[in-house]
Amino acid sequence: MSPEPQSLPIQKSRELLAVARQLSSKTVEEASGQCLVSTLCVALSSHTPGELLLLRWEVAGDPSYREHWALRMDERTAIDATRMQVDRKRSVAVPLSAYPSNYRLAGEYRLSELLSGTQTRLAFARRRAKPPLEINFRTVASLRWRAACIDARGSRPTAPVFVAAMPAFLHFLGVAASTSLRRSLEGRRRKLEVRLGTPAQP
Repeated sequence: MSPEPQSLPIQKSRELLAVARQLSSKTVEEASGQCLVSTLCVALSSHTPGELLLLRWEVAGDPSYREHWALRMDERTAIDATRMQVDRKRSVAVPLSAYPSNYRLAGEYRLSELLSGTQTRLAFARRRAKPPLEINFRTVASLRWRAACIDARGSRPTAPVFVAAMPAFLHFLGVAASTSLRRSLEGRRRKLEVRLGTPAQP
């Protein structure tokens, strides 16, 4: 059962929106594969992240994306640092009605359900100590696995949770691996451009 949507206090909304703007992706390529990590980074800027609600959409008919993540601000609005990959717009306060018809809101999770108190404190400390988007991958993977288990219990209550949750989690790992490889190759290309003194072709 999904948590009951609640509006965030005005000051907290403003603070989270400011962080989301700071972390917001400027291009589709920059946003690709980063929606969950960016959403977690925004959430961890709060001193009480456990009460925040994460939203997950399933994306149909798009070979580039299978799901999308953002934070709930209130009953009608999401805070979305990677909106660029949704509709090429930069505003991070997004009406839920503005998401395309192929985006189906499929899950809503309180952060405290997805990360233990210890994990949240450690991730919060790393978030404060390191540049944005440098959250420990084990933390992100743990969060995604728990979300998959919650979904599995709701959609296939008679199946073993491990079996039912595995397809979504394996897809997440595949996307994470391909994103990491792509960014590594882009970094090497940029170094080659600098070395040669001329733009290298993608």
